[in-house]
Amino acid sequence: MTLKELSLKHSWKEIGCVPGDGSLRYQLFKPILEDLYENKIVYYERLMCVATLENVIITPKEFRATAIPHITIERGEDKPHPPLKPWTFGAIWSAMTLKQEYFSTYGGMWLFWTGKDLVKVVEELAIKKDFEFAL
Repeated sequence: MTLKELSLKHSWKEIGCVPGDGSLRYQLFKPILEDLYENKIVYYERLMCVATLENVIITPKEFRATAIPHITIERGEDKPHPPLKPWTFGAIWSAMTLKQEYFSTYGGMWLFWTGKDLVKVVEELAIKKDFEFAL
């Protein structure tokens, strides 16, 4: 099931509000997080990049992963680039939300997209330095 399909099938209260039902979100989100395109996501915080995930931990309690910057998506602004070193991010399930086609956390500290076609296209556009369309 895709994120969009999950968003249409489940209510905002079930998958979007915080705190939420952690066990339901674990059950719904786990299969998506285990089936990524080349273990890559589009990651946004103060920076935007395609990142490869390593050390992925998916337990009934939480999701956590190490993001390794792969390709920076330049936004034409004076924004920071991804760190040269990998970073760790994650959330307990009750604080992890789904907003139509991306995951977020309480307060929107980070966002990431997992759609295989989307990640692949954004990666191809960023490689070509076509950042406007990648955004």
